[in-house]
Amino acid sequence: MCPCDYLSKPRIAHALLPRVDSAFQFLYHHQLVDSLRQLANQAGRQRPGHPELEKRSVGEHLMRIVIDRTAGNDAQLTVSPFQPVMGKCIRHPGHLFDAILDDGMAAFPYTKSMCSIMEVDQAAALFLTDVQTAEKLGVPREKWIYLLGSGDASDIWNVSERVDFYSSPSVKVAAEKAMDQAGVNLEEIDYLDFYSCFPCAPRITRNMLGIHKDDPRPLTVTGGMPYFGGPGNNYSLHAICKIVEILRQEPDKVGLVQALSWFISKHSIGIYSAQPPKPYNPLPPESYQRELNKLKGPPLIEEAFGSATVETYTLFHDRHGRPVEAVIIGRLTDGSRFLSKPSKNKDLLTAMTEREFINQQGKVKFKDGFNLFEL
Repeated sequence: MCPCDYLSKPRIAHALLPRVDSAFQFLYHHQLVDSLRQLANQAGRQRPGHPELEKRSVGEHLMRIVIDRTAGNDAQLTVSPFQPVMGKCIRHPGHLFDAILDDGMAAFPYTKSMCSIMEVDQAAALFLTDVQTAEKLGVPREKWIYLLGSGDASDIWNVSERVDFYSSPSVKVAAEKAMDQAGVNLEEIDYLDFYSCFPCAPRITRNMLGIHKDDPRPLTVTGGMPYFGGPGNNYSLHAICKIVEILRQEPDKVGLVQALSWFISKHSIGIYSAQPPKPYNPLPPESYQRELNKLKGPPLIEEAFGSATVETYTLFHDRHGRPVEAVIIGRLTDGSRFLSKPSKNKDLLTAMTEREFINQQGKVKFKDGFNLFEL
């Protein structure tokens, strides 16, 4: 299946980028790097009233991403002080901060060191069984860690059909179901590990769960996917193993691990403790997924014309760090949504990296198979 199929209708997506195979191969590995998921970073300021709404310049916002990305990693770097970041030896958090800023741009506003790298040689495994089998095999009780509760939920499959590009309703539902089963609330959870393929992912999860950005709990127990290593979805197994190690040392604590798949599309939550769980009957995900499936966004227009507003965007760069192409998702005056790219104008691409373009007014027209946005 072509990665375009996850974006929207294939014809629209193919028209969006002339180099579909190469462009979407890159986007596939970087989970669209925010061509639709710039979301939590740019779109955190997308609409009034959003918890991340802050007036910052593009440069200030980039620094905020780096600060958020390195926050909570100090302890992990102390434990494992030579974690590689894009082939660089990171000896302390200050080096990590510098490495992120100095690295090349992957897709605006993310540098390569902000993104998870899948080409790592890592493996993890766990032994999951019932109490009777553990006793029969002689597993010491001090090593027993229980799954207290779990939840699984998904957002609308086609990204372009979602309500907005800064939220993920399904992760909130999955977490609520897991906590209900576990009999705990968010304040009673001591350790968190949010899937961190790109900076927007843990920030979206944090916002959807209502965790304040100044909450003292780090959002990772490993150091995060770009710095610990990101072997695809198997990263979450590493996070579970780390939570198990922590809870064996602190048996009165509770840990939560969140796994994520595709374009912030699917979420799985597990809550763990050394204390035995209370009896519960977990709800089948289908019973609450139906309501999530109803959360659809505005109609998508294939051939757009007229006055338009930028809803979200990203840029692609060449090996020299120069912007060469962009993807824009916009709205027409009637609220309908369209996918486009900017008209060929180097000054426009440069301007998109220097000032905020969300809510930028302009015009869109369909020409030669593309929706073209221009000021």
